[in-house]
Formats: sequence, C-alpha cells, structure tokens
Amino acid sequence: MSQFIFMKKFFFRLFNKIYREIQNTIDNLIFYPRKIKKRSSLYQNIIKYGVLRIFPQKNSYFSYLKVLGKELKLNIKIKNSKKIISMGTCFAEQIHLYFREKHDVIENVETNRLGFAADWGRITSIEHLFRLTKFYIDGDIDNQLVLNSLDGIEYSKKLKLIKSFRNHSSGFELNNNKLIIDNSREHLMIHSSKSSYYKTIINHLSCARKAIQNCDTLFLTLGQTGYFQDKKENFYAIKPPSLFSEQESVKFVENDITDIKFHIEKLESCIENLRNLSNNPKIFISLSPVPAYAYFGLNKKSILEYHWFSKSFLYQVINNVISNDKTLNYIPTFESTMSANVSSLNNDLRHLKTGFREKIFDSLLN
Repeated sequence: MSQFIFMKKFFFRLFNKIYREIQNTIDNLIFYPRKIKKRSSLYQNIIKYGVLRIFPQKNSYFSYLKVLGKELKLNIKIKNSKKIISMGTCFAEQIHLYFREKHDVIENVETNRLGFAADWGRITSIEHLFRLTKFYIDGDIDNQLVLNSLDGIEYSKKLKLIKSFRNHSSGFELNNNKLIIDNSREHLMIHSSKSSYYKTIINHLSCARKAIQNCDTLFLTLGQTGYFQDKKENFYAIKPPSLFSEQESVKFVENDITDIKFHIEKLESCIENLRNLSNNPKIFISLSPVPAYAYFGLNKKSILEYHWFSKSFLYQVINNVISNDKTLNYIPTFESTMSANVSSLNNDLRHLKTGFREKIFDSLLN
C-alpha cells in the first residue's frame, strides 16, 4: 500500500514538472526578444545591465524587497517549515504553488493532487474567515446549509436557475424540487438532497481540521471587507448567480468600516480559533492584491475606489492585530505587487514615464 502511495505521489510530481516546463517554453516563445535599435536607451541599458536587468540593480525595487525580507527574517522563519497551509482568496494559491517544491504543502498532498486550491481553504473576508473557523471548532454542519424550495416554479425557469450555478453535487436530481446550498465555501455548491450535502460538508470539515491540526506554518490572505446576504439573511462569501440573486433579493453587506475596533476583535477571534485547532504554528498574514472587481460598496463607489478603500481599511485592521500580537508576521504581498510595475517608471524609479503619465490623465480626464 505504501509503495502504491509513493508511486502515485511520484507520478503527480512528474506531471506537475512536465506541465511547468511546457508553461516555461510557451512563455519563452511569447516573450522572445524583438529587435531593438542600437541607439535606443533600452539597448544601452541592456548592454550595461544585462537582458534581465534593464534597470540598475542597486536601485531596483526588488533589491529593496531583499533587504526587507532580511529585516523581517522571513527566510529563517520559513526555512524549517515542514507542513504549510494557506487560507485566503485565489491569491493564496500562489503561496502553495511557490512552496510546493521546497516544503510539504498540505493542500497538494491531502486534498488536491493537481495543485489547485483546496476549497476548504478559500476565504474572502474577515466575516467569512470568522464563520469558517467557528464552524471548524463547533462542527455545526446545519448552520452552513441554505434550503430553498423549487415548488411552483415552471420547469424551464427551474432548469435555468439550476444551470446558473457552476458547482453541482454528483447525481443532482431535478425532480426533488429542492435547492440545497453549501454556503461554507467561496464557490457555492448546490445539492438536491440533504444526504448529498452532509457527505460533502463532513468531508470539508474533516479535511480542514486535519490540515490545520497538522500544519506548522499557516499563511492567511485577506481580500475584501464585505459579503452578501439574501432576504432570509443567509450568508454568501461571493455573489450567487444573477437569477438566484434577483429571486432571493441578495444584497451586498459591508460591515461598518468606521468601527475598526470591531474588525480587529473579529480577526483576533479568528486567529484564536485557528490556534485552538492547531499546534501553535507560525502564522503569516498578507493582503491580497487582487482587485475588488466583483464587489460594490453600499454607497455605490466605483470599483477603483472600493478596491483601494477596502484594502487600506484591511491593512489597518491587520496592522493593529499584529501590533497586539508580536508572534504574528506580516508579508507585504499587496504592497509588493502594487509597487513592482517598474516598466511605468523612469530609470531613476522615482518619476513616471511621460507616456505613462499622459495615458493616466487621458484615461481619467477625457
């Protein structure tokens, strides 16, 4: 049996390696260097600093990141990690994709063999994280269930409504006239029977508890400040399909973000829940740079405003929590990603290129 497991792991690693090499080959073809005029500043910089160092290494943004990493002693803290888990938005996937060759990333080993995100670890907001960690402790599976009757809905409309959901349980039965939703997950899954729901939610609970209990390092990535509710006040991490949202009057809920103390206490409760479930792991917290394209604030802010407003608020919450608990570590992934577009800057890395500056103002003012 152990030999079979070993062979299975070997073939999955081989598959992943081949897949990555194919990706690298495609990238090399896409970004094959074009002809550059010898008199251009770009050509001169390549001659001086090398193809991959168009900008001076001394003043590059990435050299600052190296210094920051040493100051935070991140390499030392991660070096001895044996079992890593990550919980958060889709950006959290990048963490275990990066670490999978160096450490034992539990998502890949225990729940998802091809390296895709484990659905138990996907979260969107502090509220979602709070509900999940509470669920992992109390095991109240009925509290994650949303039950809707499809009686009285004509067949064509019922079929259209069901098809609007991406994730259906295996063997979904239309004739049961029930729509049972598992709202513990970021990506909603619908069932036609409670037995089907119980089977998957128990598996979700078991995987999550096992992963958290066995980890020695936990990466936590927060993404948004809000969530969704229907007319019965059922919770949804992301907005359900439009047909269902219209039928159930689903609305966006943004907790009072003037009350920072409330969110600090809630995030501290989440971390306490995770520690109660685990064996004192190292905890790293980061802020996802993924824009808030699918979310809109109550005051109908633009997506751009809401994105920066929510990220700034979450940063302050995280910063206060870490100030109160020195064992927590902050990873500036949001700041790194937002600041890394050096191609828009002049060689001094302090001023925008003229063309880029004009493009910004043309887009904003015309």
